[in-house]
Amino acid sequence: MALSQELISFNNSLKQVRRDVDMTQEELAVRSGVSRSYISQIETNYRQPTAFILNSLLMSMGHRLTIVKDCD
Repeated sequence: MALSQELISFNNSLKQVRRDVDMTQEELAVRSGVSRSYISQIETNYRQPTAFILNSLLMSMGHRLTIVKDCD
């Protein structure tokens, strides 16, 4: 299954946030409880993280997940 352009862009953004906070994949893995290999697969667009995993990753980097529902 191919990932959408929006998801690929998001995964690349996740990698950039990790780099902005000067954290390695290994450090993020230890802090978040998500394996380093899974983080790598997200960042290289092989995996689509669940909201739970995404929130764990973001919180470990000092951010939080906000979900906005389209009201159309």
